[in-house]
Amino acid sequence: MASANNRIDLRVDAKQKDTLKKAAALSGTTLTQYVVSTAVDSAEKVIEAHSGMKLQDDIFDRFAAACENANPPNQALKDALVFTKESGY
Repeated sequence: MASANNRIDLRVDAKQKDTLKKAAALSGTTLTQYVVSTAVDSAEKVIEAHSGMKLQDDIFDRFAAACENANPPNQALKDALVFTKESGY
């Protein structure tokens, strides 16, 4: 199956276009290749930054210790688990 090309139309002013064309030329790529690769790289960084948590070592260690030393679940917590499962959460 051939991959479909999807189109994105952008409006930029003359100075922005000149800047993008110059960067593309210096990178040895076409304007389209440059804009797409730059946009995708930026998008991946944004997604990565919002897809996880970064903690300082001491905070992670405290979190891990709290998990390891947690009390067993009480009845209210067990009831909440049953409720969420029954409610489809």
